[in-house]
Amino acid sequence: MKHKSVLAGLYLVIWTAIYAATEVQHLQVWAYLFITTTITFVAALVLMRKGESLALVPLEHPVVFLSFNTFCLQLGWYNLVRYFTDEWDPAITDAALKRAAALALIANLCLCLGYFGAGLFAPRLRPPSIGSDRERSAGDPNQLLVWICFAIGLLTRLWSIRAGFMGYFSDPDIAHESLPYIEFVKFLDQFTVVAEVVVLCSQLRRTSPAWTSFGVMALIDLATLLLLGIKGLLLERLILFAMCYVLFRRRFPWHFAIAGFVIIPILFPLNEALRASFHAGEFRAGSIEGITKGYRSESETLGERPIGELVSDSFESMMMRSGELEACSLVIDYVDSYGIREYGAEYLSVFYTWIPRAFWPGKPSFNRGLWVTTEVYGRPINSSESPSIVGNLYLNFGTGGVIFGAMAIGFIARLVKVWMQQLGPSRFIAVVPFVGLQIALFHPDVGPHIAVIVRQAIFCFVLVTILVKPNMSAGVGKSQKPKLKRRVEAHSAS
Repeated sequence: MKHKSVLAGLYLVIWTAIYAATEVQHLQVWAYLFITTTITFVAALVLMRKGESLALVPLEHPVVFLSFNTFCLQLGWYNLVRYFTDEWDPAITDAALKRAAALALIANLCLCLGYFGAGLFAPRLRPPSIGSDRERSAGDPNQLLVWICFAIGLLTRLWSIRAGFMGYFSDPDIAHESLPYIEFVKFLDQFTVVAEVVVLCSQLRRTSPAWTSFGVMALIDLATLLLLGIKGLLLERLILFAMCYVLFRRRFPWHFAIAGFVIIPILFPLNEALRASFHAGEFRAGSIEGITKGYRSESETLGERPIGELVSDSFESMMMRSGELEACSLVIDYVDSYGIREYGAEYLSVFYTWIPRAFWPGKPSFNRGLWVTTEVYGRPINSSESPSIVGNLYLNFGTGGVIFGAMAIGFIARLVKVWMQQLGPSRFIAVVPFVGLQIALFHPDVGPHIAVIVRQAIFCFVLVTILVKPNMSAGVGKSQKPKLKRRVEAHSAS
């Protein structure tokens, strides 16, 4: 309790200093950022265990990561660059921005209320244990099967990139033709990261880990992710590995954090420059040689710039691209102006997303980012503008949808947390970080993303069952103790 009081006091001191340095015309912005950050901070403080670091909480409780990433950063701090440079879209109004900010505050609060409120039902939500102690106890992963699994995912990824239908540097026509089987390709691609996490968890369980296998896998995986041209995938990998580390070591993974702060500011402008080269026609879709040559060329160009200027411009560009308050405001204004309501049509995808598109070519596809780009902004489809969770919920059910939808997401996050606790410590513990990552990075396409969470859990559970052998000696000592005790008592009586 004393440790939490010190943190709370330090938090208030910092915000008081920020308030003192804030000009009068910016006090509304200060109030908005203070309230939304305080909601997340209080939730993290409540969930923080005694003697542990506050930095562990977002990685241990994905709902805090969701609250921090979505409401504090994407709908909050990331928008400061647009605010101070006044680079908002010309169609946006001050009233729309304020309304979006108010709904974001309400959603953040309701998310936390839904999570803590679900705690009242946590004992009833707890499922029975999966299998016997012997079946649940983790043995060593089958190295041959792990490497086969990794190779299947890696070769599938490289083939899909070269075929020109996967990643940013793809051909839209080829990608459209591949729709019947692209879901299966993405399914096989996941084999790579599952193999990595299984190896990582097996080593973190040991007192003297051997990192060679995981290091080789991680380097190959991250290198091929660059060929996809999607920056967020690299960041997702680092967060996933960090969650695995916290799960076993109960310490903040500073090495993963440092890697992120070093790699991302360099990778972001490099990736942006390569995307511009691709649109200029300097290399064709599916050309791995052209992509790698482009990375080398652009890295040489960026290497000539001062490192301080490069990092500063990179962070500014990241904040401009990651801020979602503008798109959220425009979506809310667009919905009200045209009287549009989806009434949860995309949420029904939870029930039919399992059907492969090869069997149902006309299966509805929901991508709100593309809808915002084309309908709200009126731009060609060469990027995706996220409406944020708030914009999606408002599009479907208005203000009531934002309130009850955010509470429902918090409830789901608590339900997943309770269920995942049943998997640790066990041979299935590698499933936990996968599902935790999906909660932490909850996608604005709410309905399809809930289906992804369920599908990801089932897929990982089955694959981990194949890769990780049960510890057949588990539970033996426990079952023999009563017999040994009875024998001793009988010998004493005689």
